[in-house]
Amino acid sequence: MANQLSGIAIILFIAFGSLTFILLFIFAKRQITRFALKSRHRPHYPVGAGSSKSLIKEIERRLDVIDYIRCEPVQLSENMRLQFQDESLISQISPPHVYRMKVIDDVRELCKFLKAENITRSRHIQEDIMQYFVRLHKNNLFRNLNIQVLYKFLLLYEHARYQPEVFTYDHYCQFSELLQALKDDIVQSPKKPENPLNISKPMHSENSEEPDESAKPLIIKSYVSVSNSCSSRNVTHETAV
Repeated sequence: MANQLSGIAIILFIAFGSLTFILLFIFAKRQITRFALKSRHRPHYPVGAGSSKSLIKEIERRLDVIDYIRCEPVQLSENMRLQFQDESLISQISPPHVYRMKVIDDVRELCKFLKAENITRSRHIQEDIMQYFVRLHKNNLFRNLNIQVLYKFLLLYEHARYQPEVFTYDHYCQFSELLQALKDDIVQSPKKPENPLNISKPMHSENSEEPDESAKPLIIKSYVSVSNSCSSRNVTHETAV
């Protein structure tokens, strides 16, 4: 009888010990997951969750090569660009992030136009957009343009590309007007070569095929809210100069 009781006690001890170990393991795993999700270096939701391991590895590989990209492709397809030329459709475009893509394409086209006008105006590889336009302003490219107009143009670009706040049709209207103001000022400015001493990096040759866009993502801390009214503004819907 005593042997029977001792055997049952051993079995119960092993069972309770196993149960305690499993509960502690689950609790520890949940805590580790919570701290990992709170980390700044990881997203709040795992990328590719629920996918196969091969797909997750491919996603991570493509994310890792972002820092090495030297040229940004055109964001919008030809059909989407045609919609921006139709004033009856432009305010009804959906989803809203298409306006962000259009802004990036417009700035890309503006950089190409500036390079075509004068090779010394080329955007250097990995050069910040704000630093690029400030450099051009210091080189007296925008002679008749108020610095506040340029600054607001750059803030809207940063909002469209980096800020999590919604970028609406009204914001795009304001960006289009400021973009047209920049184009008009560039066309009206006399075509004098900038002083090469003011350029911080060496100039590229005319036969260079290096892209204009920056590779590294930027950490933008400056942002001002934009009003939601653009009914009184003249909007120019151009995809290229």
